[in-house]
Amino acid sequence: MDRSIKIKLYLRRREVTCAILFLLSFAIMHTVFVADWKQKDCKLKVIIVADDPVDVKIYLPPDYDVRDSTPKSNVESINVEVSSGDIMIHGKSNNNLIVIDFEKIGLLRSMLNADEMNPIEVVAVGNVTIYCHLFVLSETKIGEVVCYSMVYAVQNMKGVVTPIFGNFANEKVRTRDCAVWFSMAISLLLFMLLSRVLRITWAERLPILTCTLTGVMFGLYLYAGTGLDILMADSFSTPNILTVLALGSLLHSSFSHLFNDFFLGFLPAGVAFESGFRWKSRKAMAETYLASFFLFNLLITAISYPMHGIPPMGSSYPVISLATVLVSLLFIFRERIVSDAAEKKASARLVILCGFGSYPLLRGIYDWLGYIIEYPTNRGVVGEGASHLMVFAFTLFIAFSAREYLAKQELILGV
Repeated sequence: MDRSIKIKLYLRRREVTCAILFLLSFAIMHTVFVADWKQKDCKLKVIIVADDPVDVKIYLPPDYDVRDSTPKSNVESINVEVSSGDIMIHGKSNNNLIVIDFEKIGLLRSMLNADEMNPIEVVAVGNVTIYCHLFVLSETKIGEVVCYSMVYAVQNMKGVVTPIFGNFANEKVRTRDCAVWFSMAISLLLFMLLSRVLRITWAERLPILTCTLTGVMFGLYLYAGTGLDILMADSFSTPNILTVLALGSLLHSSFSHLFNDFFLGFLPAGVAFESGFRWKSRKAMAETYLASFFLFNLLITAISYPMHGIPPMGSSYPVISLATVLVSLLFIFRERIVSDAAEKKASARLVILCGFGSYPLLRGIYDWLGYIIEYPTNRGVVGEGASHLMVFAFTLFIAFSAREYLAKQELILGV
């Protein structure tokens, strides 16, 4: 047999081996992380910061029954009365932070595949801040997992009720779907790493870093919950706040927040950044990628947290930074990129790179400009939009200032 044919057959066997191992690993991951979930307990934590006297009524959705739950309060002067889905809290706080735990709440339907939120209603008298953390536990093959949670947080000041976290309620839903995506991310990561070890030709362009961060995002959502779940778990303790500050770019406040940031921002930007360019080296790519994703977000966190008192969560800021750096690299190395694409007759690859790279940036910036124009009197919308625009402007300024240095480094060799 001709030597070239033998080499081709050998390479094809390695590719088939990688594909088989990917399918096998996904089957194992699916069995471990997704199969045999059983709903277990439902619990509620209520945190109240109020002037005396305390007078709060909480109305749970009709699927919940708290009559068999024994509330535990950290303040003896607080009385709690329950009837079906209604909770009445009254008494004197004595300027203490009130924490009330309800366990073994009755639940009339399964929340394993919940894909929407059942809202909580709160009625309060006086100046009061209320946090409600409702969550449902499920038993899995690797321990307990919160399959559904909702954080309801409001501030009632002089009769005006405002949400604390942007929305009145933030939910963790579709947890089993996220378990499937987590299993897929881990399986793809193993496939990519094995392809690199076997030195398969196309393995050099695989988005290993993006896949790793994807696994971390969905793993955190699956097993730690949303950033708000972490904050509420121990009543805003310092370690939990530091955890959210450190991991804020990978944590999200709700499923919709995670979905929009990941599928419409991070995935196209990350893949385009990592696999769209022909980089000088993997090390140079990883350093530029991680600096773009994390460094600017840490600066925004350092500014935002002291101002608002709430750790920022979500990957929208890092995605804008990443996409801004990507577009900046396209401009800085445009002559080399265009000539390389023309030489390889890879104009389609260049168009795809520009499209995937610029879409998250244009979407993030243009959407927020539209929101600001549409809701000019909404301070929350204007403030959030201004923050996103500031991230873009700051990242662009840094990239523009460093353009000569970046050009000398010759980071990009082509497409």
